[in-house]
Amino acid sequence: MGTVPDVDFEDDLASAALLDERARNSSFDDLLRFHYARRPEASDAAHAAHLSHLEVESAQAERVFSTLGPGAAFLDLGCGLGRWLEAAALRHGVRVGVDASLVQLVLARSYLSERGVEAVLYAAEIERLPFASGVFDAATATDVLEHVADPAVAIQEAARVLAPGGRFYAAAPSRFSLTAEPHVGVWGLGFLPRAWAERYVERRFSVDYRSIRPFSWSRFKGAFQSFEGEARIEPLQPGPAELVGFSAAKRRAAGLYRTLLRIPVVGGLVKRTAPAFEAWARKSGATL
Repeated sequence: MGTVPDVDFEDDLASAALLDERARNSSFDDLLRFHYARRPEASDAAHAAHLSHLEVESAQAERVFSTLGPGAAFLDLGCGLGRWLEAAALRHGVRVGVDASLVQLVLARSYLSERGVEAVLYAAEIERLPFASGVFDAATATDVLEHVADPAVAIQEAARVLAPGGRFYAAAPSRFSLTAEPHVGVWGLGFLPRAWAERYVERRFSVDYRSIRPFSWSRFKGAFQSFEGEARIEPLQPGPAELVGFSAAKRRAAGLYRTLLRIPVVGGLVKRTAPAFEAWARKSGATL
């Protein structure tokens, strides 16, 4: 059974037109605040949490690009507000972002413009990319695969548009994480039957959770069987920028988690409750 579309296209178009008009006389921060205020789950706490996540996202992007290295052309799938495109600015000559939401693209245009970053932005579904095969040296897909009906198809498309030896990085939240579900901040949500979780989120937050499907370890690993090349799947561990925002107790828990991951047998079980998973892949034509 597939998920419902994550974007209501008529509402998205109307909202994007409203943001586009407002963007002419607004800073990115003002535009983003206006956007948050119109969302069903709008609250000062949700706004602050999302902004905090965006700062962590920038640090994550720097870590990933230090491994991916430079290239001629870079593609970000589900580019959101454009943080990964910004991080690619000094490493890739051509930067392309794709998102199914026009609202996100209007916000990304504002964000990148304020920072002097040039990028080409496309409205498209990542399962059907509007590009020829083999044109990108590197691609990323972070916090987006849990929103598509068939992640394996999206991953296959990413491989198609990569050049031989091209590098692909992806990250997505874990369903059975021992931390709070990142989209709605509810602890233990993934352990509920899907139907119960969807009803709970709808009633409490007025959010359609049917289109958000965090991964189990086996489901994330299985989705990468469609990738044309080699892929290494790992539990995503919090980096220094993320740890700064943790409480003392949460930092101790993160340290214990890292220790347990290194213990044979135990680590294999613990990784299945990681907050998120990441994949490092390279298209056929070179080795990892």
